[in-house]
Amino acid sequence: MLRTQGVKALVEEVLTTIEPPYSEDIIDEVCRAIESRPESLLRYQELASDLGVIVVNNWVGMGMARAIGREGNRRVKARSSLIDSYSKLPVPIPAFERTAGSRSLAIAAHRGR
Repeated sequence: MLRTQGVKALVEEVLTTIEPPYSEDIIDEVCRAIESRPESLLRYQELASDLGVIVVNNWVGMGMARAIGREGNRRVKARSSLIDSYSKLPVPIPAFERTAGSRSLAIAAHRGR
């Protein structure tokens, strides 16, 4: 884990440059932000040289999910040239909306709709 601390630090630093709320495409957005900032891209390349591209990219994705408290669902093609694909991190539905939506569905089902 200590070897990947540099990846975590890079992700956290780049994440501060993106305005919340974060979209479900935040992994791709962070990778594009790394590409657009020469100092971040150099750090990414150094980490990739040391740890391997696959390790760095996996930790970018996992680090993003952990940093914003979301879980990935489906993989999609990336716009960033650093990665081929990424998992979308959907925005969670607040508990109240889930409850209200479920209740509406249950009432409609009970009424035969």
